[in-house]
Amino acid sequence: KKVALVNLHISRLKEDVERKDKFAAQDRLATITELIPADSRLGELYDLVRAVPEPKRTVKLNIGAGVMLDLVLIRPGKFRMGSENGKSDEKPVHEVTISRSFYLGKYEVTQAQWEAVMGSNPSGFKGATLPVEQVSWEDCQEFIEKLNSKGIGTFRLPTEAEWEYACRAGTTGDYAGNLDEMAWNETNS
Repeated sequence: KKVALVNLHISRLKEDVERKDKFAAQDRLATITELIPADSRLGELYDLVRAVPEPKRTVKLNIGAGVMLDLVLIRPGKFRMGSENGKSDEKPVHEVTISRSFYLGKYEVTQAQWEAVMGSNPSGFKGATLPVEQVSWEDCQEFIEKLNSKGIGTFRLPTEAEWEYACRAGTTGDYAGNLDEMAWNETNS
């Protein structure tokens, strides 16, 4: 069983390397090293992982008509998801592992970005640099499908865990700082 598990991890490490996912390859290599610390294949595997270039921390993509989409790299890690002080669907607080790096939009999708992809703007409060609004989950899926058809990358919405992990940015409280100092909310507006 151990031989089959090691071979599976080696195969997946090679897939990580082919995808140029350095973080996933490093994590997988650590697992392999724990399983077979003295194996002669480790040197070759280390060389494979070292050859993968570091991913760019930020990426700017032209999504049409010179309209840019800024993405930031979110690295893998663990965090405590949820809140004991929130609504019932936020409880209990539990540890979550984000096992692969991913890119996330640096900003909310603007109306200019929406128009560049969809050809229309459903927003009530107009402004090219304002976030698009008045869109449903289905509208967002169509946006992503059309964005994917441009051939500039593969896009999807983040999972709830990925979104919370990115928003927390390493913080551990219910908010990433003092909520009244960060945002308008029901207590200060």
